[in-house]
Amino acid sequence: MNNRRYCIYFQTKNHYQLFENMVFKNSSVSFKDVLIINHDVGSDKKQLDKAKEVCAKYGIHWMNEESVSGLTHHELMFEAIDWLEKNNHDFDWIIRVHDDAFPKTEDFWNKLDDILSKHEDTLLEKVGSFGFADSDKNGRFGRGCLEKNIISKHGGWYVNLPKYEEYKSKDYFVVESPLDWAKGYNIKLMKEHIKIDKGYHLNHADDDISHQFMLNGIYNICFPNLTYIHDIGGKRKFTGYSSMSGIGFEEGKKRFAKKWNWPWGAHNGEDKIRKAFSKNCQNKHEYNESVQKKIFGQDIYRGPKTISYYEGEKN
Repeated sequence: MNNRRYCIYFQTKNHYQLFENMVFKNSSVSFKDVLIINHDVGSDKKQLDKAKEVCAKYGIHWMNEESVSGLTHHELMFEAIDWLEKNNHDFDWIIRVHDDAFPKTEDFWNKLDDILSKHEDTLLEKVGSFGFADSDKNGRFGRGCLEKNIISKHGGWYVNLPKYEEYKSKDYFVVESPLDWAKGYNIKLMKEHIKIDKGYHLNHADDDISHQFMLNGIYNICFPNLTYIHDIGGKRKFTGYSSMSGIGFEEGKKRFAKKWNWPWGAHNGEDKIRKAFSKNCQNKHEYNESVQKKIFGQDIYRGPKTISYYEGEKN
C-alpha cells in the first residue's frame, strides 16, 4: 500500500454495480495502492451475491459477512474504525467515499500523500476532517452557514468564491464542513472528541461531526487542488437513484437545529442563522474557544484562511 496513512471506506446498499461501472471504470487513478473497505448496510440477497463477486474482483475488504441495517452514519463510522484496529491496520485517516464518487487525476494518491506529509504535524494535531474540491466549474469546496456572506451570496456553499485564484493557491484552507462525498476523518481525534448521535441517519450527520470537532477547537479543511468527482448522473443511469441526499433529510434538519440551537441551511436566511448563533455564543461558554466562533467572525470575501491565520499567524 506504499505506506499510505489512509484507507478508503464505502457504505454500500444495493449499488455494487457502481464499483464496476463508475468508480473503477471512470477513474484514471489506480486503487491497487490503497486499502479499500466496504460496509454493507442492508443490501438484498441478490446484491449480496454481487457484493462478494465485486469485492473479490477488486480486492475490497468486505467488513461484514452479514448485511447490517438500522445503524446510523455515526455508528457505522466507529464500526469501521474498530474493524481497522481489530485487523491490525494502522492508519491516521479513514476517507469515507460515496459509491458514485472517484478521484479525477492519475496522480491523486501521490499528491494527497505529499500534502499530508508536508503538513503532517498540523493536520494530525488540529484537523478533524478534510475534503476535496468538486468538479463544479465554479469550484465547490465545502459548505457552511456561519461565515459572513456564505448564505446570502453563495447559498451556503464554498462555491464561485471571490478571490478564487487566491483560494486555489493554498495547499488547504479552513471550511465549516467539507464536501461529504469524499471526506477524510482523523481517526485519533474521532475517538477523542466525537460522540455518537443516533438522531441522524445520513443527512447532516457529517455536518454534526464537523461541528463537534469545531466545538472542541479542531478544524475542518479542504484541499482545493485535489478533485473528487461526484457523478450523480452516472448513479441515476445505473441505479435509478439520483443520490442518497433524501435519506433522513427532514429528521437531520430537525436534529441539527435542536442539538445546536440554530438552523442549518440557506433557506433559513443569513440573518436568522447569525442571530441564533450569536445568542448561543452569549449563553454558552463552551463556544468561547470554538472554531465555530472564529469562523462566525470572518467574511468569506476576505479570502481563504488557514489554521495559522485563525491562530494569530497572519498568512
